[in-house]
Amino acid sequence: MTSARRRTFARVLPPLALLVLVALFFWKLAFTNLILARGDTFLYFYPYWQYRAQALLAGRLPLWNPLLFMGAPFLANSQAGVLYPFNWPLAVFAAPVAVKIAVLAHVGLAALGAYTFARRALGQSALAAVMAGVLFALGGYVTAQVEHVNQLQGLAWLPWAFLFAHRLAIRSKPPPVRQSILGLAIVFALQLLAGHAQTLVITGVGVALYMLVLGIAGARAP
Repeated sequence: MTSARRRTFARVLPPLALLVLVALFFWKLAFTNLILARGDTFLYFYPYWQYRAQALLAGRLPLWNPLLFMGAPFLANSQAGVLYPFNWPLAVFAAPVAVKIAVLAHVGLAALGAYTFARRALGQSALAAVMAGVLFALGGYVTAQVEHVNQLQGLAWLPWAFLFAHRLAIRSKPPPVRQSILGLAIVFALQLLAGHAQTLVITGVGVALYMLVLGIAGARAP
């Protein structure tokens, strides 16, 4: 194996191992035909996701849901996630399968985000970054939101927001400030479109405090 291949292998192996750990942790969702069948997932999100999928596949923007009560706004309910772009490809699946895919994909996204933040922003070793990804994505808070898929989708972008915020605060390092601002704006937009505004507020406050700390530390540095 050449040195270039070794470097590529060493770079790819940790995040790949992290995704494998996520799949093993959620092995019942990943490798069986079992579905989430309790609470808000079963009684709230499955019907919403099914109605949304039927409307999108019919080429119709679901402004209104005539099947709920005597009719109720649908697009205006952010928890339906109609405008979240990563929900669109899932319209071809039945709601329980679509939710399974969304859960696995976004827990993996959260793990990779925490790994990348620890590795690139905090300068941690690959092993430490993998541990950061495991602790964040498979910890109690994130896994507790599996039943609330919109919250999980928004939360998965949190470490990516911190990554762009770090790059924005440490302006002496690439990429350019404009790209960091754009990346942070896209992350905030995705969190909002996922359908849980509280997660966006939590992320925004956390990012602001983190950038403030970095700014104070930078100002005190000799």
